[in-house]
Amino acid sequence: MGRYLQSKLPLGLTICVPVYNREALIHRCLDSIINQTCQPDEVIISDNCSTDGTYNIASSYAKKNPNIRLIRNSENIGAIRNFHVCIKAARFRYVLLLGSDDFLSPDFIYHRIRLLKEFPDVSVISGPVSIFTNNSCGLTRTARYNYNVCRLSRDYVVNNFYKKFLISYFCVVNTSELLGNFSFGEEFSHLGPEYTRGLGLDLVNLLDVIKSIKSNNRILYASAGYYCFCNHAERESESIACGTTGFFRTYNDYRQNYILFSWHLENRFGSLASGDFVKYRLSQFYYEVYRAIILRTLSLRQGLKYLRRPFTGVELSKGELFFTFMRSIWYTARHLVDSVLQRLRG
Repeated sequence: MGRYLQSKLPLGLTICVPVYNREALIHRCLDSIINQTCQPDEVIISDNCSTDGTYNIASSYAKKNPNIRLIRNSENIGAIRNFHVCIKAARFRYVLLLGSDDFLSPDFIYHRIRLLKEFPDVSVISGPVSIFTNNSCGLTRTARYNYNVCRLSRDYVVNNFYKKFLISYFCVVNTSELLGNFSFGEEFSHLGPEYTRGLGLDLVNLLDVIKSIKSNNRILYASAGYYCFCNHAERESESIACGTTGFFRTYNDYRQNYILFSWHLENRFGSLASGDFVKYRLSQFYYEVYRAIILRTLSLRQGLKYLRRPFTGVELSKGELFFTFMRSIWYTARHLVDSVLQRLRG
């Protein structure tokens, strides 16, 4: 991981949109930028050699909006390297990575620019997040996270980064510091080839920027202006219950995630947070398995309705609870045996 030497860039904000095959979603993302109450200084779209109509759509936006620059890779270079291409092309002091399937609330940039002007030496600005899910009713907001603080200390972020959307790629970050601490994942190759493919590396890079910060006054939190994260995949529990993905696939995804971050925290930071993070991820995994059992036992529709309420057990009679519990044990045992046999045959 080499240092990126760069002259001081002018104060301003670049929105970076790395994209690949998002023709159905890129409109919403780009419209949310051009409809901001305060415009960014530039927008860079880096198309990773899309095979659908994504590039043509992005090109039409670039022709109509002079602050949009469009880059097209001659071949697919992978997600994390496309992030790097996009950030490296930035001409202003701060960047925001905007997922091509996500969007911004209309006042997002206004509240970030206001903080940048007030604190021009800040390293990272986090802020509130809204979670949206595509379902039969269209795009529905399912959660909101707003920690409603002004400043975040370096130690607090390192020890609590895994809390829901405290920090992530949606943060505004100093361009030079991000490039200077950018990782392509080579240092994780000994963990296995899957750890160098990009999953989680955006957050690893942000953690390395935070590690390099010497002052506790350089991590801010904007209390307004929501980053809107769109969740298109099924929850793990729904995938297990419906048979879309197996138990072991879900387990391996969780395992990869917590091994990557626990190793990174322990070796790069010497932080005791690695143990807390492992416990947190395991508790998430156990909850998803429990949720899958309930969904499978009560049927998917009844289960989803049931799980909208906190699990207290009072919604079911004692007989129903016992029956549900016994069916859950049977389903879990059968599912595990089937998964093991399928894995051995494969």
